[in-house]
Amino acid sequence: MSSGAVAIAAERPRDQPSALGATWGAFWRSRALVWLAGCLGFACLGTLGQFSGLDPAHVTNGLGPVGNLLVAPAVRWDSVWYLQIAAHGYGSLEPTAFFPLYPLLTRGLSLLTHSLQLAGIAISLASLLAGLLIVRRLAELELGPEAARATVDLMAFTPMAVFFSAVYTEALFLALSAGTFYAARRGRWGIAALLGALASATRLTGLLLVVPVLLLFFYGPRGDRQPVEHAGRWRPRYRSSPQALWVALIPAGAIAFGGYLALRGFGALAPMTAEKVFWARETVTPLHGLIQGTAQAIDQIRFLATGLRSYSAATQSLPQLATLCVSGAALLTTFRRLPLAYGAYAAVSLLLALSTSVPATGLVSLDRYMSVVFPLYMAAGAWSAERNLTRRLVLLSSLMLAFFAVQFATWRFVA
Repeated sequence: MSSGAVAIAAERPRDQPSALGATWGAFWRSRALVWLAGCLGFACLGTLGQFSGLDPAHVTNGLGPVGNLLVAPAVRWDSVWYLQIAAHGYGSLEPTAFFPLYPLLTRGLSLLTHSLQLAGIAISLASLLAGLLIVRRLAELELGPEAARATVDLMAFTPMAVFFSAVYTEALFLALSAGTFYAARRGRWGIAALLGALASATRLTGLLLVVPVLLLFFYGPRGDRQPVEHAGRWRPRYRSSPQALWVALIPAGAIAFGGYLALRGFGALAPMTAEKVFWARETVTPLHGLIQGTAQAIDQIRFLATGLRSYSAATQSLPQLATLCVSGAALLTTFRRLPLAYGAYAAVSLLLALSTSVPATGLVSLDRYMSVVFPLYMAAGAWSAERNLTRRLVLLSSLMLAFFAVQFATWRFVA
């Protein structure tokens, strides 16, 4: 068990068994839904033939009839890249778009499981449970037990939760980013920095954790000391100290990956180069991304008006724009209901997502990028709990989650 996990476990409240039971219930029910829907979809619909070329190593379809069925809800699309990196490392520029911690953990665990696929799924499931527990604890601290319960339910059954148990980085990043928040919230700055560094070795967005950690350090709330009296509206509420230097460790994971890639001859900025060359992703201003995504959504409305239907990546701008609207509304609630650090983290996450654009598809994958921004769920949990809407929202989300599980298992684009 890591030092971060030990610190968190040591500070659990006395009613944690009931909290653990409720979180476990949301965890297993949501994963059972994903596997049931995904396996049924795969058994009935099979896969789209044109995507067979995306898995040249047959990591998704070389496991026999039963094996292929069982991994269908978890091993698709980018999973292929993570498994290939786990097996062979970075042999060319293309896979450098995927950060190393998740495939490294997968490779290590596979020594026990003797299966990269099983190891990746196990890491995602364990990370999801840990992430839900930490997010629940944060929500209890900031919003109370009812909002915390609603937060966990909404997050476990969010439509994009299909990726939380897939061989993707979503669950691992959720656990590490939430753990960074929780450690900083309790004043454990070294632990927060270590978890933040691991997060930046998981996804580039881990670098954004510098912002909330600094805000928690200077503006709180903090569990390690009392604020300065009469600090004023904008002046820091907590005095500076050498502990603030811990935040410099957070980018270490991404920097180490860049240094490794430079030594391999790919260049320190290889991940961004690979995104542009192989996935046509461009870095733009958030306003440009918003305008482009809106224009693509309008084009999709015109496309649908012709009577045609498609679930290809090129026709998903309308749901992505809907995601943007929901995220924007949740962001406003986050700033109103939670300390500044939570809203700031959600805001920079949304701005970064808007700054990564694909010209032909606009806001593609925005829904997946925002699925791990847990402060938005905390705000939504508080809002839904106050209005007794959580069960209705979870039911609606469950239907969408089941649909997307079928989409994912059958190699159809999920959005």
